[in-house]
Amino acid sequence: MRGLFVVSGAGAPLNHLPGLWHPEDVHRFAVRHGLTFEGRALSREEYAALASRVREALL
Repeated sequence: MRGLFVVSGAGAPLNHLPGLWHPEDVHRFAVRHGLTFEGRALSREEYAALASRVREALL
């Protein structure tokens, strides 16, 4: 299970973009747009719990 989560400043998951995202590319995008980037390795259970709480998921 791999993907990118967009999380609010309060820690609420807003969007889920499944797929393989290279951390350097995501970090560069975040810096360019004034966003914060944090890479994490989640267990399958943590990933599924976070994905089930997003407001919007893209396929």
